[in-house]
Amino acid sequence: MDISIIVPVYNTGKKLRKCIDSILNQTYKNFEVILINDGSTDNSLSICKEYKKKDNRIKIINQDNKGSVYARNSGVELAIGKYIVFIDADDWIDREFLNILYNEAEEYSCDIVACNPYLVYGNGLIKRIRTDFTQDIIFENEEIKNEVLSKLVGDTGFPSSLWGKIYKRNLFENYGEYFFRMKFFGEDLALNIELLPKCKKIKVIDKPLYYYRCGGGTTKYMKNLFEDTITTYCIQKDCIDKYYSNQKKERYAKISFIFLNTYKLVLVNMCSTGHDKYKIISKIENQVKDVNIRNAIENLNTTREWFEPEYIEALDNEDCRYLYNWGKKVYNKSKYKIFIKNMLVKLNI
Repeated sequence: MDISIIVPVYNTGKKLRKCIDSILNQTYKNFEVILINDGSTDNSLSICKEYKKKDNRIKIINQDNKGSVYARNSGVELAIGKYIVFIDADDWIDREFLNILYNEAEEYSCDIVACNPYLVYGNGLIKRIRTDFTQDIIFENEEIKNEVLSKLVGDTGFPSSLWGKIYKRNLFENYGEYFFRMKFFGEDLALNIELLPKCKKIKVIDKPLYYYRCGGGTTKYMKNLFEDTITTYCIQKDCIDKYYSNQKKERYAKISFIFLNTYKLVLVNMCSTGHDKYKIISKIENQVKDVNIRNAIENLNTTREWFEPEYIEALDNEDCRYLYNWGKKVYNKSKYKIFIKNMLVKLNI
């Protein structure tokens, strides 16, 4: 078996058929599909079983809801292909996706090959190419650290997503140092930071072959968001300490900006709980005392000017009422924007 395709599935029944059809209709045929039903409560499992009856390349793992980290891990443990591909269950791929990425990996002996995605709404009538890569480039050895991994710890330019790539399966031997520390948010970044240093050769290609469904967004509360945000920051610091110690001050400043900017999302997310104002303020009081937030504020240096002064002053002074009011205001605005976007998406389903 050349390729193992891992698809975590959780309540994506309305979109799952398009994903599976795009896989089974690939021009490249020597692959297996591992569908991990992660405790879905809709008809996702029955759809998986329906397709399994049609195609013996499909395997199903049915497990209690453990989250996407452990769903993907279940797929990795079962995979037997030389390469692994991750596809989100609400996305789909071009008919040539496997053919092109597999042949590029084989021809150039690459550990990872990555392509550009289409960003789509609905079933793809509204779409645009996200140009992560403007030309085909091969990175080898030290270039991977300097030109690829570096983009995940302060720089920009290499997508942190697991989808849109093909990975050699041997990269996953004894993996999990960073990946299993995540609950939900930032797992893609954590795994790529873990895998990239193992690579000897990576290729990026400018063809758009993956269809990423943007959707309209959600106001659903993510209970582990704060913890995952902190864990991501700590993983990035660890990576900097290992590979960029001579650039520590500059890179710490950049990831501190990213961390504290992401904390804005945490504030907005907490305001989606419907909890009492003073209960949320109490949570904020605990969060802003966290040693990582205090550390990030100290590390901002030149990136401090990228923030509005009032926000950083509120963090500096632990002004939790200001932070609550800021989060509530942004949340109230976002509800209407998300509603409008979701309506547009539904019109295109």
